[in-house]
Order: sequence, then structure tokens, then C-alpha cells
Amino acid sequence: MVNDDGLEKPKTPLRLISSTPEGEGLEEKPKGHQKGAGRTVRTIHKRPPDDLLFEVIVKNAGIVTLIAKACGVQGSAVAKWRRKSVKVEEMFRKVREMNLDLAESKVMQAIQAGKTAECLFYLKCMGKSRGWIERAEVEHVGPITVREELVKEQKRLKDPKYREAMRAYFEAAEEADRPEKSGIS
Repeated sequence: MVNDDGLEKPKTPLRLISSTPEGEGLEEKPKGHQKGAGRTVRTIHKRPPDDLLFEVIVKNAGIVTLIAKACGVQGSAVAKWRRKSVKVEEMFRKVREMNLDLAESKVMQAIQAGKTAECLFYLKCMGKSRGWIERAEVEHVGPITVREELVKEQKRLKDPKYREAMRAYFEAAEEADRPEKSGIS
């Protein structure tokens, strides 16, 4: 049986049934099999052949949820295929580039048709070197107090009484952080 996306649809998805937590004695059972006490069930996610998978990725514009649905698996299975296979990741990269090319061609068609919004969008993205960029103009109003505070602190540090008080403060803090000596030998 073949589904709409051209993938062969399995009659009954296989699951792995384990009678032990360590996974010993794994056996394949059809989907309808009842779980017994102490058994774990894991669905097998077999990746389609590369040529067929690439067609599905292209047809679904690289959108993982749509690809997963077309392949009859969860999105996490498709994500795993991407992580585990350099070929699959390269397929997604190629489709992303194809999508960018398509979007650029649509923007250029809109520009050629005289659509102002698309022209401005293009200029803001691609015309930065010619000054087509939106920048936030920030103007500071009022005094800047950081310098004033630094000058005050410098004056305080020149005062020998203040320096001695600060030294005593930090020595007391260090003393408090030291572990106590026990009288037990």
C-alpha cells in the first residue's frame, strides 16, 4: 500500500517488546499486541531510502512535522535521522537553500511588479551598504552620574581614615570566612 506522499505504508508497524528492563529477549510484535507486566514497548522508526526521503523533504518544504506525517513517524524520529546522518542533514540544508531561492525570486517578481512594500523590504535587507537601513536613534538627556560617583570614591580612597576602615572591614570578613580550628588532636 502506498500513501499520498509516495511512501510505502506498512500494514502493521512493528514494536519491540522487552520482558526485562535491560532489554534482553527483544522480539518483534505487531502493533495490537497487549503489554504485559514488566514489559516495555518501543516503536521501530525505519528511515525511508535517501532518494525517497529527499523527495518527501522537498515536497514538504523541510517542515519536520509534515515530513514526519508523510513518513508515518513522530517528529522526534525525523529529528533523530537528522542528528544521526550527515546525508539527511545535508538534504535539509539543500531544501532550505531552495526555499531561500524561491523566496528571493518571489520578492524580485514583486519588485518588478512595482510593489512598494517588497521594494523597501529588499532595500532594508540587501541595500545596507548604500544606507538603506533602519537604526534606532538614541539621545541621552540629563547628567551622567557614573563619573561623579567614581570621582567621589577616588576622593574617599585618598583619605587614610577611610582606607584603614575599609582594610579592617575586609580583614574581619576574611576572618569570618576562615574555618575554625578545633581543639581536638
